[in-house]
Amino acid sequence: MSKYKTLLVEKKEKWAEITINRPNVLNAINDDVVADLHAALDELKDDSAIMGLIISGAGDKAFVAGADIEALLG
Repeated sequence: MSKYKTLLVEKKEKWAEITINRPNVLNAINDDVVADLHAALDELKDDSAIMGLIISGAGDKAFVAGADIEALLG
């Protein structure tokens, strides 16, 4: 189980990949995604082995659709 609600984080040799994992809403950004991104980036910046970062979105329809309007209207 991932320690992040909305992200998959994988460390490779000298780089890491963060995948926003909300394909059912086209990876729309909500408060959980923002909090998870802050936490993951804080963790990765302290890892001296990581020299690069790729950020992607899960699924095959969208990287990120933008803000999660449903969460904003809440």
